[in-house]
Amino acid sequence: MDDTEDLLRATLHDRSAQIVAAPLLDPVRRRADRQRRRGHVVATGLAAAAVLLGGPALLTVVTPDAVPDIAAVPADPPDPRTPVRLGPAASPLPTFPFAPRVRPDGYGRPVAQIAAGEVILRYSGAAGRWLTVTAGTVEPPVLDPGPVASVRVHGRQAALRAASGASPASSVRWRESSGLWVEVRADAGLKTKELIRYAEGLRPGAVAVAVPCSFARVPLDMPLDVVTPTAMSFRPAALPPSDDFVGKLTVLLSAPGEQPPADARPVTVGGRPGWITTGPDATSLAVDLDDRVLVVQVGAGLRLSDGELVSFAAGISLTRHAEVGVG
Repeated sequence: MDDTEDLLRATLHDRSAQIVAAPLLDPVRRRADRQRRRGHVVATGLAAAAVLLGGPALLTVVTPDAVPDIAAVPADPPDPRTPVRLGPAASPLPTFPFAPRVRPDGYGRPVAQIAAGEVILRYSGAAGRWLTVTAGTVEPPVLDPGPVASVRVHGRQAALRAASGASPASSVRWRESSGLWVEVRADAGLKTKELIRYAEGLRPGAVAVAVPCSFARVPLDMPLDVVTPTAMSFRPAALPPSDDFVGKLTVLLSAPGEQPPADARPVTVGGRPGWITTGPDATSLAVDLDDRVLVVQVGAGLRLSDGELVSFAAGISLTRHAEVGVG
């Protein structure tokens, strides 16, 4: 029995040496090479068949050597538009720094407005009568090319330009001791004597800007660039100040009767019907207020979703200064 066990043990030892030495991976490698060559042949045959039939290949065969690189797929390009962030108003509106003591006949009451980011005082009278007052740290450009006469206002030297054939307006400008440049301009119907009298009647004070709307939320980091009785416009920081509404977020009041276009998207704003339209220059939301239409325009360079736009419009209330725009 012991001899038999010794013989079996020796035999197993010899066989194990032969198994370890044998190249067991060679058959596996040969089989994988045959499958790879077969895949290339099939792909080549399908491409040749497509050429012979005169049409594009309807089947793409992915071979082990042609696995797509998922990481190489390009990502969506970033949105170049500036996002509009809405939040509570952080500071009160600026005021005009002078209060008038003289009211010229036929010019109505003064209204503080904002034009190109600057607060101005404006009078709008009948039959083309108008008068404006500006005050700022930078000397305003010369708009009236008439001859210049030297006068004094508030004890300071001032430049008077009377209306003429080349200029339909009169103006007087001077620099206050505080450093502010002040200019009064009026239509040609106001005599220069009355113009100087009005300028002398300006005293340091504060005239609040007459806004047509109040807001539950406002665009953050976007200063008011235009405020009139019919419109308020918020300017992105990247745009220079201007009197227009291009590229800005603007709230307007228009006359009723406008019908929504066929491609308008119907919405409800504070329980009232409205519609959103998108054009090449702006996206607009119109809200029917019965006797007038509230319009919110978002410049094409700004990003504000339909839901955010509706929420912003729902927080707008009209003030007693609001007027419907013409044109």
